Amino acid sequence: MRVEVYENATAGQGVLKLEPTENARQYVQTALETVLGRAPVVLVKYEAPSDRERNDRHLEMLQFHTLVRSAILRHLFNDVFWLPSKRGRLEWSLGSGASILRDDRGDTRYGLFVELIERRMSRGWLATSAALGSDRLMGVASLVDLGTGDVVWFNQERGGSLETAGDTLIMVKRLLRDVPF
Repeated sequence: MRVEVYENATAGQGVLKLEPTENARQYVQTALETVLGRAPVVLVKYEAPSDRERNDRHLEMLQFHTLVRSAILRHLFNDVFWLPSKRGRLEWSLGSGASILRDDRGDTRYGLFVELIERRMSRGWLATSAALGSDRLMGVASLVDLGTGDVVWFNQERGGSLETAGDTLIMVKRLLRDVPF
């Protein structure tokens, strides 16, 4: 799970806001437990291995997932960069190397990757540039078979807020609405 809240200043530079980010992480964790608590799955929070070499391999796979996620967003959800050979099918994989993420927990079959990034405008800036829009939130979630590395489900959502537990629950429900379990 990756959750980050930024505040954009007048120059467009985003500054990671620690307290809002921590609040949002707690809201997202609670929302995930609420939404998936009804599903026939057992949620296990990811923990990085303490062994340096294994941790490095985990980090490589997590970074590779970020690249695959970006490719899916670019080529499956963007008409300009759509890949005709895919014909709109979700045929993406991290490869068999994804099994490193489950090796420490042999009974874990799938990895659910959730990323929510919110960019809030600073309050003074909103008052002077309302025409540019207000807060922006993007959420991406994918379900990966950790045995094969295949991305078996993917969704993205835009809009909403992580400012309150209720707002966050609405976003997480939208983001996970079609998850296949």
